[in-house]
Amino acid sequence: TKNNLTKKPANDKLKDLIKIIMKKNVVIDAVTSYDNHCITYLMDDMDGDVPTMTTFMVILFIALAFVSAVQIKSMIEKESSVI
Repeated sequence: TKNNLTKKPANDKLKDLIKIIMKKNVVIDAVTSYDNHCITYLMDDMDGDVPTMTTFMVILFIALAFVSAVQIKSMIEKESSVI
């Protein structure tokens, strides 16, 4: 299960787990998610990506609406003689 612990309790829990595991095995290295730079970098990096993607999607939506409007206007002018 996923635990949402702060840094201090996470370190304490990691130390407890290492003590339990060290009874029968050898632990070379252990890292909490706070100390894992790959996880923390990803979370920090996403802060800038979400607004950028939202802006991109809005611009894309407006561009598609413009292209559709031009296409529909052209089609109405072309088919006006039939109508």
